Amino acid sequence: MDFGTRFAILTKDVSQAAGVVTVTITTNESVHCWLKWTAYPIRLHLQELMTRGVFWLKDPYYCFVVWNDIEQNEPGDTLTHTFTWPDWTVCITRRYLFYGEEAGNLSPSTWGIYSYHYVPEPVEAYFYSDPGSGLVTVDGMVARTIANQTWATTHDGAGTYANPAGPAMGFSIMCGYYPNTWSHIQRAIMTFDTSSIPPGATILTARITAYGSDKLNQLGGNPGLNIFDSTPANNNNLVFADYQEFGITPLSTTIFYADLAEPGWNHWELAPAFYDRIITGGITRLAMREVTFDVANTPPPYVKLKRMHMTVFTADEGNRKYPYLKVTYLAQ
Repeated sequence: MDFGTRFAILTKDVSQAAGVVTVTITTNESVHCWLKWTAYPIRLHLQELMTRGVFWLKDPYYCFVVWNDIEQNEPGDTLTHTFTWPDWTVCITRRYLFYGEEAGNLSPSTWGIYSYHYVPEPVEAYFYSDPGSGLVTVDGMVARTIANQTWATTHDGAGTYANPAGPAMGFSIMCGYYPNTWSHIQRAIMTFDTSSIPPGATILTARITAYGSDKLNQLGGNPGLNIFDSTPANNNNLVFADYQEFGITPLSTTIFYADLAEPGWNHWELAPAFYDRIITGGITRLAMREVTFDVANTPPPYVKLKRMHMTVFTADEGNRKYPYLKVTYLAQ
């Protein structure tokens, strides 16, 4: 029997996607290769070997059972060899080795046994609030709107307005008629049905994206918009009392007035420390608040009857510029 040339494996690369594993090797000689694999553990056998009149169990050999062959994708003898290996599911482990031929003659080269474990793949999921109220989730604005109040009363008093069906949300601050009085502070709430993320999943990234609808600053200063916790009374509606149901710890990097794209998409990446705000198997409840004045509880410069605001479109906008939450996760 004629044997082909010996060959050496120089590199090996393994990747996975959608239940298919792709293995690529390069060799120092042009050969045609096969990947031989099995789903069964490799069995180790020790043979008796006499040493100085005593039999010892050593000289191991390995039993590769119930095997399957995958031929390389490339025709003929090549230096690069690609194998497409289908039918994988999460947490399967398979063992494999390579053999080859040169010009149709089996190569005597033998190689070690490799293994591959199919790990979970990241899942990208997009979540949108429902329009209006009464469905599963909601987005919109809540506010305290009473003319000519002190800053403390406007900031800390009870809410007087809620709108779960308006086309825009964000923040707004308005001065009163009399010096150093205030008539309006607005905040935004948004909830998302993240129940499709299985409990125990590992959150890899989380991002709020919203399309800028308008901005105005007649008061000066440097207002900014960020993402916060919220604890509204309902997951699918807004009420006056929600005005005081906001956190004060920013979950992302603030987008300041000059940087808000309007029109355009704006992105708030949640910091990894706050990935626990994504409620697996339930409803995630977040908010938008102004940072420099509202969250800091410091009034902006007073200008009679003037205002500042930064707003984004809601699920009720109607032109497919809806805000959304994107989460990348690994299921357990």
